[in-house]
Amino acid sequence: MIYRVHFACVAIITCVAILVQAVVTTSISKAEVSCPHHWTSNKYGENTRVQMLTDNNKGAIIYNAGGTVRTGKWIDEYTGIEYTDASKLQIDHILPHSFIANMLGDCRVKFQEYANDKHNLAIIASELNQVKSNLVGVQLNKWAYENNIASNVLERIQREQCGFCKYIAKRENLPNNPCATVCL
Repeated sequence: MIYRVHFACVAIITCVAILVQAVVTTSISKAEVSCPHHWTSNKYGENTRVQMLTDNNKGAIIYNAGGTVRTGKWIDEYTGIEYTDASKLQIDHILPHSFIANMLGDCRVKFQEYANDKHNLAIIASELNQVKSNLVGVQLNKWAYENNIASNVLERIQREQCGFCKYIAKRENLPNNPCATVCL
C-alpha cells in the first residue's frame, strides 16, 4: 500500500512538473527569451564557478565544507584589481545569457553549453558584474566609460563578445546576422 501511494505521489509530481514546464515554455516569446541561470558541473561535481575560481587562482585556495571556494588570490580580469575573498567576485558571462538565449530562440541544452563555455567567462568584482549585466554593443561602451574601464579592456570584451557570437551563429547555422549589435 505504501508503495502505491509513493508511486502515485511521484506520478502526480511528475505530471505537475511537466505541465508547469509546458506552460512556462509556451509563454516565452521568441523575442524575449529568459533562461534560468544554472552552472554546469564537471565529472567531480564542481560547478562552473568553482572550476573557474580554482583554475584561475594565483595563491593558496581554501574551500568551505560545502565545496565552494572561500579564499584564494584572483585578479579581476577587467580592472586588474587583486581579490582574496571569493564572495567579492562573480563570474561574468562576457556574451550575456540573455543575448545567447535570444540568438538560439530558446533554452536548449546548447544554451548551457555556450553560456558556460570557459571562453565566455571572466572573473570580475561582483559590483562591476551587477552593473554590466546584459550589456552589448553601444550600451557596453557607455558602461565602460561610466565605470572607467580601460579602452584595452573594453576592446577585449567587445572582441570576445563578437567572436563568441560569430562562433555560435556559424555553429548553429543561424540566419541573418544576430551579431550585428555586438560586432560594432
